[in-house]
Amino acid sequence: MAEINDWPAFVAGMKLSGIALQLAAQTELKEVAGNEIVLAVPEGFRHLTDKAYADKLKAAVETALGKRVRVRFE
Repeated sequence: MAEINDWPAFVAGMKLSGIALQLAAQTELKEVAGNEIVLAVPEGFRHLTDKAYADKLKAAVETALGKRVRVRFE
């Protein structure tokens, strides 16, 4: 499994599909601070941060890291 700091490789290693995969692919890792992960989302893809898709992405990140995290979008 890739390190989270290599976000594109980390995303590729997660079992994501559909809109959750699109969301992950369009974001850029800004910061990891403790259990909080901050992802930058371009304005044109802001609609992908819908709660259902964000929750799927969060669950995949938690599974990959083996711990609970908070995912925040900027």
